[in-house]
Order: sequence, then structure tokens, then C-alpha cells
Amino acid sequence: MATGRLISSGSEPILDIAPGRAVKASDLTGIWNESTLDFDPAPVKRMVTKLEFMERFTDTELEAITSMSKKDTGVGNKVSVFMKKLDLADQIDLDDARLQAGVNGMESLGLIGAGRAAVILNG
Repeated sequence: MATGRLISSGSEPILDIAPGRAVKASDLTGIWNESTLDFDPAPVKRMVTKLEFMERFTDTELEAITSMSKKDTGVGNKVSVFMKKLDLADQIDLDDARLQAGVNGMESLGLIGAGRAAVILNG
């Protein structure tokens, strides 16, 4: 029974794979699904530049975030650390769980308006 696992990587033909199932390694794209014995499409990363990400916030929101990040409190320190990590990033991955938690946290703190986290994260 075919499992989709590699049977041979040599130059000899593989005779026990169903027609149409063998492909060159260079043609493989996506993620192997052992249930369907086929490749699922690879997830598309939603990446933006730092500037593109920051432009998703209003100036008022950025002022509130910056002000909170300067406060020497537990919450202020957390916001400061989040902003420092953003500053050090080369690009912003909108699907990163840490980024999503940070933006949602800003919404729960009232630094950005209700419903704004979803708008910021989804464009």
C-alpha cells in the first residue's frame, strides 16, 4: 500500500508507485498530507514592512502607545518591550501569535479603539 513516503531517491525507476504519483523533488511544493497522499498548498505568510505596519495605527493610537511605554509600571514595561521587539524586527509577520497577542493587548488596555486590533492585523 502506498503511504506517500520516499521509496527511492536513486536514478532507478520506481515500479510500485501508481502512475501519476511520482514527481521530481524539484517539482514539489506545499506540505505533504499523509491522509490524502498529496501536497496541500503551503500557507502564505502575511509579511509587511515595519512602516507599513505602523501606518495601520492612527497617530492618536501611536501617541497613546508611546506614552504608555514610557510609564514605569508593569503594563508600561510590557508595552515598552513589545515596541522594542517591533523596532528590532526586519519585517512584521501578521500571523505571528506574539504580534497578535500584543496588538490585542493594546486594544484591551484601551490604547487602540474597540475592534481596531482586527483591522490592524487584517489590513
